Amino acid sequence: MSTGRIVGSLIAGAVLAIGIWLLGVDAWFAAALGGLLAIVCVTWGVLTHTQTASAKWPARAMEPRPGARSDVSWLSWAFRQHKGQVREQGFSAVRSLAERRLARRGLDLFSPADRASIVALLGEDAYRTVVPAGGVMPSLRAIERCLDTLESLEGAGTP
Repeated sequence: MSTGRIVGSLIAGAVLAIGIWLLGVDAWFAAALGGLLAIVCVTWGVLTHTQTASAKWPARAMEPRPGARSDVSWLSWAFRQHKGQVREQGFSAVRSLAERRLARRGLDLFSPADRASIVALLGEDAYRTVVPAGGVMPSLRAIERCLDTLESLEGAGTP
């Protein structure tokens, strides 16, 4: 900020102080208001005329990492029941896990040719959980049982 702006701010404060003192305001109060106006003008000038980019906070994009605390809180929200059923986001997470685990064994969750093999591997209940009929979301209890089954696949000689 230039010296001229600072002098101008001080003159504006002095004019205000003298003006309201002439109107009958106490001298100390008039001086305080004049000083306040000068400070506000100088501060405004500094804030609006800053030419350096270093005055801005650097923007950092948060990138979620798998297994991070935000992942856990997101999943806990997604599994919260709505009318006795899990939410779509939680169901999608379980379904994508099932797809990955079955793909390791060469099975496609949505292939009619692989249905019998998947049912033999997971069981009918777990299969109906990840491929529900009629678009009805499964219950939290069914999701928990399905996750237990999918977890047991990891220990059962997954390639």
